[in-house]
Amino acid sequence: METLFMVFMTVVCVVCIFSILVVVRDIVRESAISRREQRKAQQSAPVAPVIVAAPVAPVAEPVVEEPAVTAVAEPVVEEKVEEANDGEVSFSVDKGLTLDDKYNDLDSASKNRYDEIIKYASAVEGSKRFKNLRYEEYKIGSLRIVRMLIKRGIIVCEFMMQNASFKSYVSENKISVKQSATVIKVTDNETVQVIKDTIDIVVKAIAEEREFKKQLAREKRKAKRQEQA
Repeated sequence: METLFMVFMTVVCVVCIFSILVVVRDIVRESAISRREQRKAQQSAPVAPVIVAAPVAPVAEPVVEEPAVTAVAEPVVEEKVEEANDGEVSFSVDKGLTLDDKYNDLDSASKNRYDEIIKYASAVEGSKRFKNLRYEEYKIGSLRIVRMLIKRGIIVCEFMMQNASFKSYVSENKISVKQSATVIKVTDNETVQVIKDTIDIVVKAIAEEREFKKQLAREKRKAKRQEQA
């Protein structure tokens, strides 16, 4: 009996092993068939064409020809920087006839009057000459003695009549005041003497104003010393 049982068990084991091998064989075969079918499907599938971008030719920019510029000689314009009484800087430019051109157009008598006036103004102690294309003037520091112009063939003198007390009042109260110039036209020899007398008045007023400013400065220094004491 034991022998039969052992035989039976051996047969059962062999059958089981055989069944397992059959199953494994089938699995391997199906896997192989599946891989072959996938490869065939990939080979038979249409290949998408590869689009290669053609090189783009550079676009030539249109050439714009600028119109030829003809150089035109412009008259030389002299520019003078001057400091006004209030410390502002202004620029004087004149593109019309120059002062020298207008002077050359004067008659001999007018030229003599012009020369006499500038000689008198330049002789003032501390006087400095300023000139541009439009006018000529003489100053003591930043204060004008006389400004000379030529308008329509007539010599014109402009004065800024100084008043130390009034200017001090305006400065202390911070009032904006634009002072107009006193204008005298030189038409004869008698007017030349008027211009000279006016220059003397202006020079005296300038001296008084400068002395007034010095006195104010001394008083301020004295007051400051007293405060510090």
